[in-house]
Amino acid sequence: MLRNTLLEQMIRKPFFANVFAVLAICFLVSLPYPCYGGQYGSFGASVSIFSDSVVIEDDEDSSYLNVYSLLNYSSPVYSGISFQLSAVDGSMIWEKNDDDAEEATGSLLSQLYLQYESEKALLRLGRQEIEQEWITDFQEAAYLEFEPSTQVHLRTGWSGKFAIGDIDELFERFEDIGDNGVFFADVILTSDNGEFELVPYILHTPDIFTGYGLKIAHSPHEWLLLGSHWGGSNVEENGEEDGSIFHLFATLEHGPWSGGGGIIVTGDGGAGLLDSFGDSIDPFEEANLVYEADALTYYLTVEYQNDSLELIFVGGRAETDDQYENEFTLLVEYDLSDYLEGVFVLGRSTYFAVDDSQNDSFFFSLAIGWEITVE
Repeated sequence: MLRNTLLEQMIRKPFFANVFAVLAICFLVSLPYPCYGGQYGSFGASVSIFSDSVVIEDDEDSSYLNVYSLLNYSSPVYSGISFQLSAVDGSMIWEKNDDDAEEATGSLLSQLYLQYESEKALLRLGRQEIEQEWITDFQEAAYLEFEPSTQVHLRTGWSGKFAIGDIDELFERFEDIGDNGVFFADVILTSDNGEFELVPYILHTPDIFTGYGLKIAHSPHEWLLLGSHWGGSNVEENGEEDGSIFHLFATLEHGPWSGGGGIIVTGDGGAGLLDSFGDSIDPFEEANLVYEADALTYYLTVEYQNDSLELIFVGGRAETDDQYENEFTLLVEYDLSDYLEGVFVLGRSTYFAVDDSQNDSFFFSLAIGWEITVE
């Protein structure tokens, strides 16, 4: 019964079937050749069985079981020019209630870009993954990196649409960013000894808002990182206020262990639309108050990591004048490649409480997956 449900979903998804066919053809074309070595590109795939459950005291629970698939093809590089094609799919196997799996099901052509790379510059055009201040996830963008020296690194671009393609949140299409998209830029300035890093940045969406900020990091020792991040926004959209946010944080490392914490403070307008196209500060999985007006957030982190195991604990509190949230999360990632090539396990457990209500929530998720790359 479960198998038939999954097959029926795949048959009803011609988009994902077509993407799979294109990727398979790109891969199969390279098989007759005796030498791969990246000459004919590389093919990658991963498949995960994902379970997600929410238990809420004195309220209805939710749960679902999904298959999450990712396919990727990277072309060979000719004179600095290459392209990449990626697609993700979430197919529901079972859900306890109608629409429990709604946010995690669908198909998305997540990356399709042309890239030129030289010694000092990188240019990408198309759908791509970007990780910048307040610009994250998948963007349909023109993106440029330029590094004139080891102390100066410029990153800038324009994006007209964005999407999320995570295992527990999956867009079925890219969504427009206003009528004119968003322009973004930052400059990473690093001291000669590598101890200081300054990152001023700006992002501008015409007729909606302009965001700006400065991130500072100082590492006086290999085991210590101190940092601060200030951001603000001028908002033009009706009904929204200008925003401001300040984040102060520290991290300590010792062998496989690391730990740290931070404080986050927002002004009268909260984050002021800064988090519209990506997240740069919020440490939590479920909390909703971090970017609200006059919010105070404080948190602690502990992490352990070796060759095959990673454990991350995040705990803290976010509060405003009339509400608070407590959250404690444990994340586990275990690589089983020593026993089963390409197999991995991901897990998350979160306790989440709002005010003094009796509806405390417990979140549990588990993914067992397999990934392969062939060049």
